[in-house]
Amino acid sequence: MLMDRTHQHGFTLVELVLTIIILGIVSAVALPKFFSQSTFDERYFHDDLLSATRYAQRLAVASGCMVRLSVSTSGFSLVQDSNCNLSSPSYGLTVTRPSDSEAFSNNDRPANLTISSSESDYFFLPQGGAVDSGGASVGNATITLSGSGSINRVIRIDGGTGYAYSN
Repeated sequence: MLMDRTHQHGFTLVELVLTIIILGIVSAVALPKFFSQSTFDERYFHDDLLSATRYAQRLAVASGCMVRLSVSTSGFSLVQDSNCNLSSPSYGLTVTRPSDSEAFSNNDRPANLTISSSESDYFFLPQGGAVDSGGASVGNATITLSGSGSINRVIRIDGGTGYAYSN
């Protein structure tokens, strides 16, 4: 008499234990990053500064007036030459954000973020380039944002074109 063999379907105990171990490792490593507000605050500040840098270059080209990006340990701000006079600029015009007409500045640096910059002021020319306070091209200037853990973001400004990018 032949026995009726039915195949059982399911997982072995080894497969279930390995799955639980892998889920435990992933939850211990990845989940804390989702619940930390500081990571999001640091990324927002980086994106805001990069956006301001790019906007300063575009505004200088479009308006024909120099735009100054001031970077400090607490944040950044944008002001424009109110005279549009390249020989003796007067930076009295606050640059506003195109989206809401608020001042294009951010001095709410996240507490665990440090800012270091090769220059404190970057001047964007109507031709598109960027110079320092002495009028020399900034070359490949860097603004480094060091955040929690090993997160470092670097914004680079090409002096010849004024193009800003991040890596």
